[in-house]
Amino acid sequence: MAGLYAKELMLRGDLARLLIVAPGGLVDQWQDELDSKFGIVATILTRELINASIDADPFAAHPIMIARMDQLARDEEI
Repeated sequence: MAGLYAKELMLRGDLARLLIVAPGGLVDQWQDELDSKFGIVATILTRELINASIDADPFAAHPIMIARMDQLARDEEI
C-alpha cells in the first residue's frame, strides 16, 4: 500500500523526499520490492552515507531512502 501511495504522489509531482522507516531485517526487502514492483529506486540510509554527504544531509543526493528503525532509535545524531 505504501509503495502504491508513493508512486502515485511521484506521478503527480507531489513527492520530493521519502523516508521509509522499517525494522532492520526488512530494509533490503523494502528496497527490492520498491524497485521491482513500483520502479522506485531507494537508497538505504547508513552512517557512511551521512558522513560522506556534504553538510550531513544525505537527502540532497538521495531523495528516496529507507532507514533501519533500530539505527534511528539508537543514534541521537540521526
